[in-house]
Parts: sequence; structure tokens; C-alpha cells
Amino acid sequence: MEAKKFYEIYLDIKNPFPHQLQFFHLALSDKFPILVKAPTGSGKTEMAIVLLRQFVERKFTIAPRLIYVLPMRVLEILK
Repeated sequence: MEAKKFYEIYLDIKNPFPHQLQFFHLALSDKFPILVKAPTGSGKTEMAIVLLRQFVERKFTIAPRLIYVLPMRVLEILK
């Protein structure tokens, strides 16, 4: 399936960011691991969902493993 079509059908994103399209194609290649570092709101979560598309298509060849790391923030209130 084409990257733009996938984003539109499954994620309701009509104009994915260029790095999302690049990630889509890398995920289909054998170039692992893929490390993504991008600013807040740039579609990193949606990019992880691309790897999970194998469950939708029932083709389990894209991501034998997925490690999804989220930042942990701690707020300290100073008095």
C-alpha cells in the first residue's frame, strides 16, 4: 500500500509530513533499527502506528519487535 494512502485511510491524515513518508518506506526495508527523533507534534506516534499496520494487513514481516520510548517529565514545585 502507498504511504499517503495508508495515512489517509487508517490515520485520517491527508498530508503526512515528509519524515513520516520516509519512515513508512524505511519500515518496509530491512534497514533496522530505525531511530526517530523529532519535535513535539511532528507525528512520531503516527509513525509508530505504521509499524503496527502489519496487524491490519496480517503480514508480520515489518517489525519483529517494537520499542516505543516516551519521555517522562517530573515537575517540582518550589516554594
